[in-house]
Amino acid sequence: MSIPWSGSLFFIGALISLLQRNGYIGDKPNLGVGFLQSFIEEECMNIFLMVFLLPSGFFMRFIIWISLSIWGVLHVTMLAEEQLESDPNTIGLASLKSTIDWIVLSKVEIVFYKSYLELIIAIFCVPLCLGGYVAILFPILYFQYIRIKFVSNSFMKEAFENLNG
Repeated sequence: MSIPWSGSLFFIGALISLLQRNGYIGDKPNLGVGFLQSFIEEECMNIFLMVFLLPSGFFMRFIIWISLSIWGVLHVTMLAEEQLESDPNTIGLASLKSTIDWIVLSKVEIVFYKSYLELIIAIFCVPLCLGGYVAILFPILYFQYIRIKFVSNSFMKEAFENLNG
């Protein structure tokens, strides 16, 4: 987190992932997903979540980095699983197979934890704004982010239902 260019590496990785998933780069064919439709995918939402690192203090920045790191671990695990399927003897990945399998099997629960963490940010952003730990614009923009995520992500809808229950 203290590396000045670490955020740009995550941004580049998420952008490459977004383009690769839609078939714009790599050997995967384009599945007919339009460029505008791809804006509600998780990679794009995480790119937008990075915007909230700017107007936030250390505590909120730390929680956002945890949320982004959860997505990063899930994405790297999916890439490692694909690599192991194509070549089971890949150096370094064969020893991590049990961990990769556990993360793949727990993917739904891990995404729920990410959604809960994003809801915790929404709950605490107003008190932190009043305390001067985040910018005054942070809660306004973040609630719009949560609204878009609620419409486009079934995990966020389920997290809202569990929070209301």
